[in-house]
Amino acid sequence: MAEAQTISSAQLCTLTGLSDRRHRQLAGDGYFPPPIKGQYQFAPTLQGLFRYYRDQQSKGSDEFATERLRKTRAEANLAEIRLHKERRNAFDRKAVLRTWENIIMVIRQKLLALPSKMSPRLAYMDDQKAIEADLEKEVRDALEELSKPQAYEDEVETEIQAGDNASAETPEAAA
Repeated sequence: MAEAQTISSAQLCTLTGLSDRRHRQLAGDGYFPPPIKGQYQFAPTLQGLFRYYRDQQSKGSDEFATERLRKTRAEANLAEIRLHKERRNAFDRKAVLRTWENIIMVIRQKLLALPSKMSPRLAYMDDQKAIEADLEKEVRDALEELSKPQAYEDEVETEIQAGDNASAETPEAAA
């Protein structure tokens, strides 16, 4: 009768497909009692194995649900970025950087052009007020010219619209 209530480690390995070492780890984790002289208690061991498999199944489904939630959130974020781009509330980061590079380059060119533009006239002026007025006039003209819309805006708008496809792969957008 004692033999009917126990199962050998070899038989248990054959039934479960797990190694004896793994069975001993599960016994150490408290799923079922450890073996005595290579014999496991039949009912508590089977109950422990079922509990172990249920735990593994619920853990696996929890991980799957977590991954599914992460994927859904990522898709929602991408859809929100696309919506903002369509409403023109957000632009492609690279296109915005390129636009600002162009703006800064134009400002730089205007500022660097002032000395060469002004020096021939200033060389013949003696009155400080006249020099100051002439410099102020040129700076204001340069600033007024810079305040006018530039032609590269149309190119950037095309890049932004074309960038919608590229930004779907990499969700880098700036508001």
